[in-house]
Amino acid sequence: MITSVGVELDDIGRTLSWGAFLSFIKNLDFSSALWRELHPEFNGWSSQLMTNVLLADIIDVLSSINANLCGGLSHKKATRPKPYPRPWKTKDDHKKIGKGALPKNELREWIKNYGKNKKERNNGEY
Repeated sequence: MITSVGVELDDIGRTLSWGAFLSFIKNLDFSSALWRELHPEFNGWSSQLMTNVLLADIIDVLSSINANLCGGLSHKKATRPKPYPRPWKTKDDHKKIGKGALPKNELREWIKNYGKNKKERNNGEY
């Protein structure tokens, strides 16, 4: 097994002292397999994806704060900044259904029919 520094396990006791090996193990990076095995509670947090998610959220918050400050100082309504692009979100996430508000009479009719349909679906029981 070759480590990231180019030392094999066979070198322990010969060219690499046990103290140096212990120091190497104690100072392993969180991306190493041993560190992940010893600290399973951090598995989700030690990924680069989680870091990118947090950074994108921080950028969005700072952009909102900046827009609000600029809008407040200029006595104009603050324009909402666009969120930082995320590869895991698509444009279809904000898909709208319908064209506008449902008129009151159509809403009342839908509610009335929904109750009847629910009663029919449950064999006469609500």
